[in-house]
Amino acid sequence: MELLAGLARRLRDAGREDLVEELVDRAALAEGRALDEVMRTVDLIISGKLAGVPKEADPIPTIRQLGTLWTSGELRKQFPDHIKKKSTADDDAGRFEKHVYPVIGEIPIDAFTLDHANLVMAGIPAGRAPATRRHIAQLLHRICAMALFPLRLIKTNPLPEGFLPPIPSGKAKSWLYPDEDTKLLCAKPVPLAWRVFYGFLHREGLRFSEAVRLTWADLDLERGVLVLDKNKTEEPRAWALSLGVVVGLRAWRALRERDGILVGPNEPVFINERGKPIQENHAARRYREHLMLARITRGILYERTTMRQPIRAHDTRATFVTISLANGKSEAWVMDRTGHKSSLMINRYRRAARTAAELHLGDLKPLHEAIPELAAVLAISIEVTPSLPISPTTPGDALSSSSDPSLPPPADDLPNSTAGNESPRETPEKFVPERQTSSSEITKPAFSLLVAPPGLEPGRPLGQGILKANQEYRIVANRVNEGVLETHRDGSHALLTIQTHLLTIPLTRTNPPWKGIREPRPRAQTLQVL
Repeated sequence: MELLAGLARRLRDAGREDLVEELVDRAALAEGRALDEVMRTVDLIISGKLAGVPKEADPIPTIRQLGTLWTSGELRKQFPDHIKKKSTADDDAGRFEKHVYPVIGEIPIDAFTLDHANLVMAGIPAGRAPATRRHIAQLLHRICAMALFPLRLIKTNPLPEGFLPPIPSGKAKSWLYPDEDTKLLCAKPVPLAWRVFYGFLHREGLRFSEAVRLTWADLDLERGVLVLDKNKTEEPRAWALSLGVVVGLRAWRALRERDGILVGPNEPVFINERGKPIQENHAARRYREHLMLARITRGILYERTTMRQPIRAHDTRATFVTISLANGKSEAWVMDRTGHKSSLMINRYRRAARTAAELHLGDLKPLHEAIPELAAVLAISIEVTPSLPISPTTPGDALSSSSDPSLPPPADDLPNSTAGNESPRETPEKFVPERQTSSSEITKPAFSLLVAPPGLEPGRPLGQGILKANQEYRIVANRVNEGVLETHRDGSHALLTIQTHLLTIPLTRTNPPWKGIREPRPRAQTLQVL
């Protein structure tokens, strides 16, 4: 009491009656270093070096308060230049609640020491993976680093260099062989929605978390491009989808439209068997269950030892990288799709890729061919032999464009590659013979029609566009409820029109060619399926 009375008397003698009550109350509540600060403030005021009482500093936050501000995004709002948005905020908040806050949650950050950090690490259950221990240590280290700067709550970081546990060497990871992928995608006991999802992951290499967030707006199925702006690394990336994936996703969209499921731009591309967005929880267990339903019995896929872990949904990326490298894809090509930032990550798969190449396992089957339900949508296949109207005296002249300099260049001079992940940019309009012949010279083309089972045909076209002149194509129809071929006879010549309700795939060596040029579509006179 004498101390407080003396403090009040000194202030009154200095003519600062206005500050007596505030400073006496502050001194009454203070102890130790805080009381010394109050007395120093009184000295400065009496000496005239300080005009008023400085504002009392904000209380030092505890570990719990600071961690909550971080995971909630509040710190990023205050310091956007120095604190990044956390893409794993929910996971980190869970680790704080489970492992950190129960032990040291109420410790002020300026009182936090290395001993407190060791208490947290000692409390982690013995069965936890090395990666989990490192995650928790990283949270503690990051909290201290932010408290040092930009928050400036402490003067030094109490956690020394070397506190973080070393990066674990990692257990051996599994991947699917191409024939196992085909077996999975053909397995009717596995819901179609999951087979489409797994097939996409095996062929494009996205992270599980990235794929489940894809919407139709992220896909340009006309040009075959995927744009991934939101991802783990927060670095937007885009690439050309494989041809089979483009065709398969078009068919998948058509099937969903047929079933009355909304496929608007903001709707998810991938859904579960109940039509709901796919959740990330229990993904590894579900993936193994689906593999077993597909009767994929290779034991190493389900083996759990000190050196190997059973296959997980995340290992769909291992399948993609391994098979891609084994089939000659470059490291840059792979990284464009997976989002890996260093060659170190890709090199982990090279040994398995060499094994796959030595075993001649081959590549994954195109998505639209591997899944029977998607193949059924595209099942009307019109394979046209090169028996366009040809004059008996000059065979092949009808297919040549050299006689007319105004025609486009030959097919050999035009891009016609299906290598890599080029996308289909053409959809059939129609073909007509280059030269006119008399009706006696017309020979009927031969067609092979494979009709889709009733009910599987989509209700609208899968794509629209323009064919390239003199290009070679394998033509696949996608409707069976209308005439597929229209034959218009006009006395001296025939015009063959393939409707725009068709899907076109550039010709491969195994598919017969159809060469022709575009011409304005005439009015239909008769309809006849040959």
